[in-house]
Amino acid sequence: MISRRHADNAVVNGKLRVCAKRCSQCLFTDAKIVGDDRKLALLAECRRTGKYFLCHKSTIAGTAVVCRGFYDEQESALCQVAQRLGLVEFVQVPA
Repeated sequence: MISRRHADNAVVNGKLRVCAKRCSQCLFTDAKIVGDDRKLALLAECRRTGKYFLCHKSTIAGTAVVCRGFYDEQESALCQVAQRLGLVEFVQVPA
């Protein structure tokens, strides 16, 4: 089971919550709301800390859900372990 350690953690009831699909402003699309330099800095911070990137629309809605683009495109040990153990829950996020 994956533990929940932080309030911004996307782990709920032992499962890693991941967006069912990419949002309209996903960091991994041309419609992202930040520039390429900021994107690279965010991803570097994720690698440095061993964390994942949260969908900004989920955080605005007051929840923590892993960005689908991050889940699909980035190497994250936590995401890989959760997937292999069947501990990923795909959820809808506000549009």
